[in-house]
Amino acid sequence: QSTWGELLSESSGRAPARDRPSTVMLQRATAAFAGAALRSQTMGLRTAAQEGVRRLPFAREVPDFVHAAGHSKWANIRHRKAAVDAKRANTFTKIGKEIVAAVRANGPNPKDNLRLASILSRAKAANCPKANIEHAIAKGSGANDGSEQEFLFEAQLGPVALLIQAMSDSRNRTTMRVKHVLTKHNARISGPGSTARLFQRRTILSYGVADAPRAIDAITETAIDAGADDVETEERGLLVIASDATAKSVRAALAAAGHEPRDTKVMMVADEAVTVDPDAYESLEKLLESFDGEDDIVEVHHNAVVAETS
Repeated sequence: QSTWGELLSESSGRAPARDRPSTVMLQRATAAFAGAALRSQTMGLRTAAQEGVRRLPFAREVPDFVHAAGHSKWANIRHRKAAVDAKRANTFTKIGKEIVAAVRANGPNPKDNLRLASILSRAKAANCPKANIEHAIAKGSGANDGSEQEFLFEAQLGPVALLIQAMSDSRNRTTMRVKHVLTKHNARISGPGSTARLFQRRTILSYGVADAPRAIDAITETAIDAGADDVETEERGLLVIASDATAKSVRAALAAAGHEPRDTKVMMVADEAVTVDPDAYESLEKLLESFDGEDDIVEVHHNAVVAETS
């Protein structure tokens, strides 16, 4: 069997187009390449090997699978699937942490715990396994052994205020990770109360009303009378926005009138937004992506909106 030196030295001569390689010669080249590629431990060697084969006078006759080594369609699919699975697993972990915290704060009944109802709605949309949800509810319902606690970090990225919700069994570890991510993206921890005061917890109830003007008027009137902050229209539906203090009574009043929400979301909403240019917003998105990869981080809220470009 030819060595790589012999194989590459053969390629330095230009054989006439009429001189076709024998079947044996082709098999030797293919076998030599395949064997060396399998033994190679670095991409550099594989790349050099491929280039050597391409330079052979009869390279056009080498089977396509030789040139495609390292670029398999199925390998790419497998890597993409692995990335998606890792992101899904990370999402499930974060949702589980949120469920535990919500149950500990307000109980395991979604009808009485709008924060839990919101998380369960998101868990359903993410196809979170039922076993994961039940385990998290059971964990939140049990005695708080102090294994995991909620933490809130306040930070700044230029003019943008950040509110970082975390849950872990080690405040020191989580603090170090938060500071590391912030420093990496030119952001910083800010003093207690500096950004938290800019956000308020809001419950957003979504109701489907299609194109029924009477239903829209009825829901709007009932919601406002029950203490809702605002009612906004969306495609084939209404969004009822309520404060933390009035959300439960607003939902109860609408339920009594025969209106059940199709979705519930509880989130921290900034009282005033800060407009930033597209480049600054892109920097913010990169920061948020970094926090997505941190298991201890449950959610990151901000008050930025991107400026419209003409």
